[in-house]
Amino acid sequence: MVKRSANDNAMISLAGGMEYIHWLTVIGKSRTTGWRWRQPGPNGEPPHVRCCNIDKTWYISAKEIDRFWQRAEAGEFEGEFAGVCSEKEPV
Repeated sequence: MVKRSANDNAMISLAGGMEYIHWLTVIGKSRTTGWRWRQPGPNGEPPHVRCCNIDKTWYISAKEIDRFWQRAEAGEFEGEFAGVCSEKEPV
């Protein structure tokens, strides 16, 4: 997880948010992951993040960034591993 400095937090708060693609780059996630995070879940769950589209560019607010990290720290996004990662070695 990428830690933000106090100066980074102050700059984001002053701006009110940032371009969504830039935020994904800062936290080390791909555009594909960003697309998935904006989609509702298969069972009607809300999207991981809410963004706004301004003149064909997606933005994420400072409040939404803080809400995302609070939810992540609370373990809301934890899940079971799938595929090869979930296979147990034979004993």
